[in-house]
This record gives sequence, structure tokens and C-alpha cells, in this order.
Amino acid sequence: MPVFIQRDGQKQGVASLAPFLNDSLQKGCRMDKAQMAAADQQICRWLGFGIGKGVTDPERNISVFGLPEIMTAGLHGLLIQGFPGVGTSPECYEQNDVLGFGGFVRWVYFANPGGGNGILGIDFSLCAWSGAGVANTMFSVSRLAKTCLEHGISPQDQLVLLNCRMIEEPCVFSWRQSLGLCCASNGQTKKKSSLQIQKARTVHGADKKHLVSQTFIFVIAADVTRG
Repeated sequence: MPVFIQRDGQKQGVASLAPFLNDSLQKGCRMDKAQMAAADQQICRWLGFGIGKGVTDPERNISVFGLPEIMTAGLHGLLIQGFPGVGTSPECYEQNDVLGFGGFVRWVYFANPGGGNGILGIDFSLCAWSGAGVANTMFSVSRLAKTCLEHGISPQDQLVLLNCRMIEEPCVFSWRQSLGLCCASNGQTKKKSSLQIQKARTVHGADKKHLVSQTFIFVIAADVTRG
């Protein structure tokens, strides 16, 4: 199974990502409120959690999880290097890059400092362009969750949908909760993206315009905030 960790730019094949998901806590790579806007601090549910970054291509059944000594911007772009069908880094973040992230989707693993379940945060936007490395349908979220479970993410780990600031907007949280999408094992059962989008519109009613135009507009700035 093509599952890799990457440290110092070198990829190493492993049987599972599970033994490495909490390494960020030992390395001191944590969600630091000092680096966040005040408004984001108020709604972030993983302050102090460890931050590990990964990419997964469900079509090719590949995952790479980064183990840097220091968390740096642009790590997702570095993790995809060496595979065919992807752009170079940092150009892969640009909307005009022909290849971009290819079939890879970006995610973050928030390691629980209290020893409880971690959180799988999937980069998500309904208006993401092809190759952005961002899930843009509930079907793509489902495929990613299923593949991550096979590669070592725990079925009990929470699943959240992130904007470019590694935050889940309140309206996205409400939407996800209404769909029963609460943990990684739930995520793999959400098969029909069109049904989920339709249900979300029903739930939010008059707020659906805000849901699309505001919550998911982060994709426009994805080339500025390099994950």
C-alpha cells in the first residue's frame, strides 16, 4: 500500500500512518492562538492541538504525511513532489498552474494533547478549481475519508471541513452536523454529493447564499496562504 511519511524532504514507505500522527506534539508544532486573528481564536476548537499536514490521492490510493522539525507554510506542496501529474512547488498552489495538486487533496491532522481522539481536517471549498488540492463535493470528502481510514486514521477521529486559516466556519459546522458528518467513519458513508448539497440548501434556507459566497470564498486566497 503506497503510504509514506516525509521528513527532511525524503519519503519513506510505511505500513500505516497511525504511529506518526501524534508526532507533532513532541515536536512542538501546535495550533498557536498567537498566530491567529482574534475572531478565529473564538471559534477554533483545536487550540493547542498538534498540527501535522498530509495529502491523499484517493484515485491512486496514495497518502503522504509530513514530519517536519518546524511547521512551515507550503508543506502540502512539498509532500506531492516526486509523483507524476503534479505541479512543482510553490507553483502548484497557483490557479493558472496546469497540473496543480493533480488528484491529491490536502488535509491536516490535529493531534489531541489530552490523548483523546484526534481531528482530521480536510481542506474544503465548493468553488475550488480543478487541481487546487481541495475537496469540493461531499463525494470527494467521502472518498478522502475512506482512503485515510485505510491508511491509518482512526474511525473515531473527528472530521472537520477547513478554510484556508485551518478553521471551520460556524455555518459549515452546522451544515456538517446536520448531515451527520461528525467523524472519519461517518465521512466514508456520505456517497452522493448532489444529495448532500441539496440537503444543505434546505437546512440553511435564506443563508445558503452566505454559505457559498462567504464560507467557501477562501479558495480565492489559497495561493496566498500556502498550506
